[in-house]
Amino acid sequence: MLRSLTVLLLAFALLLGSAVARAAPRELTWSQL
Repeated sequence: MLRSLTVLLLAFALLLGSAVARAAPRELTWSQL
């Protein structure tokens, strides 16, 4: 249960990160980090 939840969270974080990196300029993304 906990393991599948962690995998789902990791996949969601990867999708969200790729979407943000694609939508925003890379300099803006790195400055926000």
